[in-house]
Amino acid sequence: MRSRTKARARDSALQHDTAEQKGGCDSIHSILLIRCYAFIMQKTNAKITVASVAHCHGRFLFIEETIRGERVVTQPTGRWESHETLVDTVVRETYEESGHRFEAEAIGGVYFWQHPRRGVTVMRVNFIGEARKDNGPVELDEGIERVAWLTRQEIVDSRVPHRNPMVLKTIDDYLAGKRYPLSLVDHAQRDWLSAM
Repeated sequence: MRSRTKARARDSALQHDTAEQKGGCDSIHSILLIRCYAFIMQKTNAKITVASVAHCHGRFLFIEETIRGERVVTQPTGRWESHETLVDTVVRETYEESGHRFEAEAIGGVYFWQHPRRGVTVMRVNFIGEARKDNGPVELDEGIERVAWLTRQEIVDSRVPHRNPMVLKTIDDYLAGKRYPLSLVDHAQRDWLSAM
């Protein structure tokens, strides 16, 4: 009986060590990816944007907005201002576009996309978190038509076109459990500022 207890303890310790090693590898891998993104930015002159993937009981915060005469659906999104941190930007943009206070919990991913007609390359940093509606009156950004909490299926079935392929991709990545620590933001901003 004692030998079985020792064996279970040994197996548990081995699993713990393996998990710690995997976590370390994931962090190193993520930092290397960020450095690769900095290199790509230098080559493509990509525009840096942020977006919030706010979740609540299986629903996600979305906005419908009119851009250049076309109504589209997307997460609250905006361009990073170099005097801000990336987290500051996503908190501000979420509030300005949806009237919700966003609290970032993790990075959901970093995505590149090139507009097929305009040829503009966008790098989008997604932040996972929770959002709550502000109680006071909020004047939303010009062009915002609707704010709603929608399920993935409702987004798939939406008659309003998605602003870009990242809209659904980021939700699927969230549901797949993909996330990175917010501490990577420090590495990101240092490398991306040097690449600009």
